[in-house]
Amino acid sequence: MPSSYVVCWHHDCPLKDNCLRHLGASHVPTDCRTMQSVNLNLVKPEKGQCAMQRPVRFIRNAWGLRHIFDNLPHKKYDAIHSRIHFGLKNTTYYDYYNERKPMSPDVQEYIQRVFRENGITEPVIFRRYEDAVDW
Repeated sequence: MPSSYVVCWHHDCPLKDNCLRHLGASHVPTDCRTMQSVNLNLVKPEKGQCAMQRPVRFIRNAWGLRHIFDNLPHKKYDAIHSRIHFGLKNTTYYDYYNERKPMSPDVQEYIQRVFRENGITEPVIFRRYEDAVDW
């Protein structure tokens, strides 16, 4: 959970089972002294709706940008590598390349699109995948 995420402590909420804000409240570290929270005086979810609710959604992140270029034809390597490197910006590219940061589905689709636009139709396979909460 991002450190700035707004959580909700409404434990009797009928929407809590599908609310990221309630899920976030259950993952607050015990040593956390302050955080942003929903004002419970203004939340009235009894009618089955809440303006602060964020549905729980899972995404599939990928790790391992390093090996996706291994089997590229030499003639296509420069164009594909340059476009991905430029499109992701230098620091972000190396965070993905060195597996310091997971690639979201949007980043994965961007990489796949670059490959397709350069005539490589096989799916890009990353080193590993993990399911994660989409905060």
